[in-house]
Amino acid sequence: MIVTCKTCQKRYLIEKDDIGSKGRQVRCVSCGYSWQQYPIEETVVTIPPRPATFDPGYMAEVRERKKFPWMILLGGVFTIAFSFYIARVPIVSEWPTAEKIFAALKIPVYSPHEGLMLESVIPLQIDQINGPAYALKGELSNEANEVRTIPTFEIIAQGNCKYAGPISRLHSLIRSVKAKLLNQSSKLDSLCILETWNYRLTETRIFPGEKIIFETPPRPAVTGATDISIEF
Repeated sequence: MIVTCKTCQKRYLIEKDDIGSKGRQVRCVSCGYSWQQYPIEETVVTIPPRPATFDPGYMAEVRERKKFPWMILLGGVFTIAFSFYIARVPIVSEWPTAEKIFAALKIPVYSPHEGLMLESVIPLQIDQINGPAYALKGELSNEANEVRTIPTFEIIAQGNCKYAGPISRLHSLIRSVKAKLLNQSSKLDSLCILETWNYRLTETRIFPGEKIIFETPPRPAVTGATDISIEF
């Protein structure tokens, strides 16, 4: 323990056992001052351990947070690339130059309906009790060297845009603007799609060089329709 003289402030290091539990008379060697010294209770100060600067759990959380934006970015890139791969056939149909891009990327542009042709398609007007109806008659041929699966046909009735919905009008406007930019305008560009429906042949396959004659079931005339077409 450390004892300090109250007169000259001289400090002495004394063993606690030398003082005893009841205290004793001590004298300063420097100034000669004497006093009754009692044992001093020492206060033990506990210093908490310094926190570790490296926390494995915290660092792992930081790494996971850094991964999250990259995962979103990679997911977005993969989604876009996969969408282009799935839609490569219609993309090439609308933009033939894209075929060179897919070829450079070693991505084949193959359509399961390649070689199928619709020929001699004519509309038929049929009078029914409930009013006029229309049907389509034509031929489906296979000019490929392989057996093809016969797709589902989509029949499209187009006409005056005042009978069409807002989405169909917007599509017609986009198609018209695109045709003007490409100098490929036609009277069909100003028409809106009024109604579409599907039609399937009873046959499911068509052999190379084969032709199948078809006629769609009659369907009530669509108000405002001036053109009816079929595609797949």
